[in-house]
Amino acid sequence: QRQMCIRDSIFDYNHAIALWKLKRYKEAEALCWKVTDGYYDLFGIRPADVMGKNADVLWKIIKRPENVHEHLKHLADALELYAIILQARGKPTPFIRIHSMKFYNMAGAPESMVRVGQDLADEFVARKTASVCHIWISLLFALQAASTPCHGDNKKKQPRPGVVAHACNPS
Repeated sequence: QRQMCIRDSIFDYNHAIALWKLKRYKEAEALCWKVTDGYYDLFGIRPADVMGKNADVLWKIIKRPENVHEHLKHLADALELYAIILQARGKPTPFIRIHSMKFYNMAGAPESMVRVGQDLADEFVARKTASVCHIWISLLFALQAASTPCHGDNKKKQPRPGVVAHACNPS
């Protein structure tokens, strides 16, 4: 497995944001996936390992590097950006957004988790594939995930240096 350089990952994440804002979606998608993949490697998991698992199970299967909550937040941020980029390219993003919500929950970031859940519901509505059932399932998942206890410490999380705050939300 390759060793992840956090500084490079943060740079690449910010670079992907810039590419997204410039509407260079294909390049942004590739770079953002590189960041996301690096975090999956750091935790010793793959996206398929996250499918159908709640936070309590994920805590049992992930590697726990130093600053685990910070890295979980970074992974959730990267997944959120990846979903936004894919959506801009007309691709579906439900599972990516659900994974982002799971990692935001594990990182102790409920506001971010709910925001991504709202984006998920908005995507269903925009695709006109939403039924009341789809929307309720998404919202119930968000509420259930929020009620799952966060394992680990509850230290106040420090913002990442050099990262644009709320970069995924266009102004």
